[in-house]
Amino acid sequence: IPENGLTAALSEPVVVLEGHSKRVGIVTWHPTARNVLLSAGCDNLIIIWNVGTGEALINLEDMHPDVIFSVCWSRNGSLICTACKDKKVRVIDPRKGKIIA
Repeated sequence: IPENGLTAALSEPVVVLEGHSKRVGIVTWHPTARNVLLSAGCDNLIIIWNVGTGEALINLEDMHPDVIFSVCWSRNGSLICTACKDKKVRVIDPRKGKIIA
């Protein structure tokens, strides 16, 4: 949204993020980094995006056997915490692509 607010209806996207094969249910901004967005979809995939360029920075596959219900960044953005339909909470280091707890 422009600094002075909207002057006309927005109809054209600035960037299109394509990477999920199913519906996306969760999107959340990185708490400290600019233009970094996390998305989680019904395809059990988490993608971390650079929205400035429209590219996927990190794909976190095969970490969740079922639908992801919730995702939250740590305060400094170094870790993410997820809740899944399999009744497990996971703490993930997205840079290493590993579940740490």
